[in-house]
Amino acid sequence: MGPEQSARSRVSHRHAAVALLAAFTVLVMLLSSGQMAGLRVALPPLSQAMSWLEGLPVPLDMDHVAFFAGFALAMRLLLPQLPWQRLLLVVAALAVATELLQFASDGRTPRWQDARDDLIGGGIGLLVGALLSSLFSPRRLRHRARAASIGAMTPDANQAAALHAVLVGWLVGREGCTPGQAIASHGVDAVLAACEREGVVSLVHARLSATEALHPVPPDLLQPLAARARLCAARSLRCMSEARKIQQALDAAGIPAIWLKGIALGQWLYPSMHLRDIADIDLFLTNHGTTLRVAEVLAPLGYSLPNPHIAGDLVVHELLAWSERARLELDLHWDLSNGALFANRLHGNELWADAFALPAVAPGARGLGPVHALLHACMHRAANAVVGQQDRLRWLYDIHLLAAIFGPAEWERVVAVAARTALADVVHAGLSAAQIAFATPLPAEAMAILAARARTETLATNRLGSWTYTHLATLRVLPPKQRLPWLRQLLFPDLAHLRVRYGADGAGRIRILARRLGDGIARWRGYAGL
Repeated sequence: MGPEQSARSRVSHRHAAVALLAAFTVLVMLLSSGQMAGLRVALPPLSQAMSWLEGLPVPLDMDHVAFFAGFALAMRLLLPQLPWQRLLLVVAALAVATELLQFASDGRTPRWQDARDDLIGGGIGLLVGALLSSLFSPRRLRHRARAASIGAMTPDANQAAALHAVLVGWLVGREGCTPGQAIASHGVDAVLAACEREGVVSLVHARLSATEALHPVPPDLLQPLAARARLCAARSLRCMSEARKIQQALDAAGIPAIWLKGIALGQWLYPSMHLRDIADIDLFLTNHGTTLRVAEVLAPLGYSLPNPHIAGDLVVHELLAWSERARLELDLHWDLSNGALFANRLHGNELWADAFALPAVAPGARGLGPVHALLHACMHRAANAVVGQQDRLRWLYDIHLLAAIFGPAEWERVVAVAARTALADVVHAGLSAAQIAFATPLPAEAMAILAARARTETLATNRLGSWTYTHLATLRVLPPKQRLPWLRQLLFPDLAHLRVRYGADGAGRIRILARRLGDGIARWRGYAGL
C-alpha cells in the first residue's frame, strides 16, 4: 500500500470511529430510566462519576455536558483537519436528533434544556480538543523546535529587543549605543516609539539631557522627545489634579482607598513626580460592593462605568471607570491582581496597616507601603507575561528603585511576606529581571532564600508567557471548590456583562453567546500564536 492509500485508509478509519461514537451517543441518550439505573448498578465507578456530576452546584445537567464534551473532544482529535464550525454543526445536529428521537422512546421526555447542555458540552470538548491539537500537532512542534534553535524573532521583534537594550543603557548611563548611533541604526521614529512603548519617555529625556555634554543628542531626536516629555508631564499633572478631586470625594463619603502604581510611586519613589510616566490611575478598595458605591460617588465628577457588570466574581477583580471630561481611565480594584492566579495573596487589613501617606495628593491619601509596593510590582510584572509585556522598562524601573531603598529590615519582610503568600518565585523573578536590566544591587542572602522558597512553590513564573500554562496554574492555585465555578465563569461570563459588551445592537442571547465564543477563540489563537 502506497503512502497516499495509507493516508486515505487512516482517514477512513477515523471517520468510521466518529460514526461509531455518534451511534454510541444516540444509543446512550435513548436508554430508558430503568436501563440507566441498571447500568449504574452494574458499573459502580460510572454511578459514582454521575453522582458527582449531578451534585455540582451549576444550573446545567452535567451528565449531558460531560458526555457531549467527551464525544466532541474525541471527534476533534480524530478529525483535526475539519474546521471547528463543521464539527460544532455535527454536535448540534446530534444534540437535537437525540432529543427528537426521545419522542419514540418509552420513559424519556425530550427537553430543549438537554439539547442546550449537550451543545455547551460539545463546545467545551471542541475547545479542549483544539487546544490539545494545536499544542501537540507536528506543525506546532516543528515551530517550537525552530523557535528554540533560531530565536524565531521577526525583524520587528529584533528591532524592539535592540532598542530595549539601547534604552536600558541610556537609563543606567552605560557606555554603548549613543543617540546618534541609535538614530542611524533604527531611525528617530522607532526610537521615539520604543520610549513610548516602554513607558519611559520622561526618564529617557531627563537622562539624555543630563549627559548631553558627553554624548550630544541630535536635534532630530531631542526636540520631539522633549515635546513628548512635556505631554507626559502635563498628563501627570492632570492625573494629580483628578486624584485630589477623587480623594476629596472619597473622604466626604467616608470611603477608604489606597492609590496604586504610578500615581503613588511618583510621589515618593522618583526624584521628581514627572519622571514616572502615567497612563491611567489605579485605586484599591475594600470589595466589589464598595467599588460600585465609589462609582456613584464619582458620577458627579464625570466618571462612569462603561460596563458596570463583571464577568464573574472569581475571574474579575476590577472595574474600569472613564471620564470623558478629563479623558482619563480610572481602574477600581478590590484585589491587587485582577486575575484569579494572584488574587487573595495580600489582604486589605495588611495593606492598610502598612499604607504610606501621600500628602501631595491630599491629607488623607494613602499608597502602598514600600514592601507591599514591591510585591505588587512583581505580581503586576508576572501577570503581564501572558501578553509578552512583563519586562516593560517602566515596571522594571519601579522594581529597581524600590529595591534600591531597602535596608536589612525591609528585605527580611519582603522574604517573609513572599514566602507566606507563595510569591517567592514571582518576587525573585521580578528582582532578577530588574537586576539584569539596571544592575540593581540586591542582597545575596535574601535572593538565595527567595530562590530556595521558589523551588517549593508550584508556580513557575518563567512559564507564564504560555496561555495554557497560566490557566492550568490558575486551576491549581484555586481551592478545589472554586475550580469549576471559575472555569464556568471564564467560559460563560455573566449574561448582563456580555449584553453590554456584545449586545449593543439589541442582539439576542444566542447571538451574544456566539459573538463571545468567536471573540474567545480569536483571543486564544492570538495568545497561542496560531
